[in-house]
Amino acid sequence: MKKHLVLYIVLLFSVSGLWAQTDSVNVIQESTNKEITLDASWSTALPMGQMTDEVKTTSGRGVQFGISQNVNNRLSFGGNFAWQMFYEKNYEIYIDENSVFSGWQRNYINAFSIMANTKYYFSNSVNNIKAYLSLEIGASIIENYQVVGLYEFKELEWHFAITPVLGLEIPATNYLGFQVYIKYPNSFKSKSSFHYSWINTGIGMYVKIPE
Repeated sequence: MKKHLVLYIVLLFSVSGLWAQTDSVNVIQESTNKEITLDASWSTALPMGQMTDEVKTTSGRGVQFGISQNVNNRLSFGGNFAWQMFYEKNYEIYIDENSVFSGWQRNYINAFSIMANTKYYFSNSVNNIKAYLSLEIGASIIENYQVVGLYEFKELEWHFAITPVLGLEIPATNYLGFQVYIKYPNSFKSKSSFHYSWINTGIGMYVKIPE
């Protein structure tokens, strides 16, 4: 899974680099028509930073649903809901002053986020593929659930969240297409929890509804 994730990231950055390095591509025919865009995607995630103390395994269990409206041909505003689940199973040995305990430890992390976002679309295109940068700001609620033998530990905390995004929209028709993206979600430290972060990649579909 990690090899596929790395390859996916490299391909996305390579294609997106075309917009930053060339001025000799065809420019998309710009339209000022207002459209509402609905999207849905499947996502994978690789834990980063402090989160790797809990889980290190790449997750393939995630979905995202979004809605947005363009202000013009370069800028849109909207929001999305996302869920990502992480799981890891390890055999652990615990030692204290008076005893030794060993057993299977199962770590579950469920991350739910509700975000507002803005997207900036680059003006250049290759075969009508549009690249964009996005910033998401909102809140996440994260459940960190651990089972060690017969013992259970559970943490459920709200976090302030910020996510930078780089993505591509690949049209199939005037109103239907595919999207791919890479994100870096950050759920910042709260009073009783740590900073959660991971690299997110996704692939999905979108539909545009003219106003």
